[in-house]
Amino acid sequence: MHYQDYYKIPAISRDATVEEMNKSLRKLARKYHLDVSHKKDAEGQMKEI
Repeated sequence: MHYQDYYKIPAISRDATVEEMNKSLRKLARKYHLDVSHKKDAEGQMKEI
């Protein structure tokens, strides 16, 4: 299993507040949601998020 930096995916700093984390993850979820996104890698991105 390889190391995955969970702060890098939503592009937040390590000292971010819970509200900042939630806001960033929700923004990414809206961007890559399967019903909204027409990108080929949307499913993979959503699983990563």
